[in-house]
Amino acid sequence: MAKGKLDPVTEARRNIVMGFLAVILTGTALLMLPISQAHGKLTSFLDALFTSTSAVCVTGLVVKDTGTYFSFFGQLVILLLIQIGGLGYVTMMTLIYLARGEQVGLRQKISVAVQLNKPDFGGVTNLLLFSLKVSLFFEIIGAILLGFRFIPQFGPVKGLWASIFHSVSAFNNAGFDIMGGFKSLTDYVSDPLINLTIMGLIIAGGLGFIVWEELLEYSKSFIAGLKGEGRRMKISDLSIHTRIVISATVVLIIVPAIMLLIFEWINPYTIGNLSLSGKIWASLFQAVTPRTAGFATLDMSKMMLPSILLITFLMFVGGSPGGTAGGIKTTTLVVVIQYLQNFMQNKKAVILRSRRIAEDTVRLALAIFILQLITVSISILFLSIAMPNAPFEDIFFEAFSAIGTVGLSRGLTTHLNSLGKIIIIITMFMGRVGSISILAGYIFTPTKELYTLPEDDIAVS
Repeated sequence: MAKGKLDPVTEARRNIVMGFLAVILTGTALLMLPISQAHGKLTSFLDALFTSTSAVCVTGLVVKDTGTYFSFFGQLVILLLIQIGGLGYVTMMTLIYLARGEQVGLRQKISVAVQLNKPDFGGVTNLLLFSLKVSLFFEIIGAILLGFRFIPQFGPVKGLWASIFHSVSAFNNAGFDIMGGFKSLTDYVSDPLINLTIMGLIIAGGLGFIVWEELLEYSKSFIAGLKGEGRRMKISDLSIHTRIVISATVVLIIVPAIMLLIFEWINPYTIGNLSLSGKIWASLFQAVTPRTAGFATLDMSKMMLPSILLITFLMFVGGSPGGTAGGIKTTTLVVVIQYLQNFMQNKKAVILRSRRIAEDTVRLALAIFILQLITVSISILFLSIAMPNAPFEDIFFEAFSAIGTVGLSRGLTTHLNSLGKIIIIITMFMGRVGSISILAGYIFTPTKELYTLPEDDIAVS
């Protein structure tokens, strides 16, 4: 690599970082306009920046109540920012190029592949178009289902807007709501339609477009096999990525839901006074939403400490690669756990589903895991300095919510001072763009090893 010349992946990371920054600043300017506020008041730059960052980074932490503070125009701006942030800046720009009939260059394809966590850039254009179709499909279906509840409750105009807004917000794992009063979906804790629809959208967005593309091919082959028109794919024919994502998703929903049901069973401030069905719905919802949607049907500030720690873990893990969710991703967690198990057994290779995982993938998973822990630890440290009177558990929860781009809070967000807001803005941005994209793109730029140094050893335990 020539000196001063960036490799395509590093250049792609820089493009992604600058793209997200450009969208955030544009959103900030729009949200500062008097037309964006319900009462025509001017929003401060910091509050507008916080809201725009939260929307573009599909987080959902808010310092101003979205449902009452912002006008329809302001809410529309937030919704557009959520959609751009969910699909990704590079994805949206590439789709615009395609709509104009322009060719997608190699550098653009690499940028898209990096953003979607695709291991190669083959078939990127088709994946882009597929991701748009999947997004629109689920968002439309979600809006229709939510309309059965919201339109009778709020009327045709407000009800339709609420259905569209919450469907887009849920699929993109954003967590923004327009219910007012910072109460999220707590009024629907026992409502099967709202619970099922929102959870379905969260899961659909969090699985990743690569997985949905493969599941669609599997469905087509299954139907063709039933008709005797071709070979029917087996589960084992699915890629190891898809199988790990689905398995991890199921486990990370069922097990935490059961644990939350046990932890909160007698808590009168959460599910203690609910019916059995209400307890089950609430437990399931609180197991799904930390990965990484940010909607809530229970008051996080009144949950038991074991529940808070469990939700914090789920926020840190997040969804799966190539989707709308944040976090370190399910596949990263699985690879790190398997690496630790193999290390204890003195095995060098990481084996998953009878396949050896590439060494570069293992190194990347470990780097993501460590960097996110370091980032959130620094965020907690500075938040503790900025908010010395805030309970530590609230600071701890807030930082993990920001780095995981979740949006759940124990009430600290609305009490953040200026320094606290800046810390959370940076943390949300780091969580969405990725610490590796920032560090590898701007600070530790990749270099080619021209020689090998002598090996030595140190004591580490």
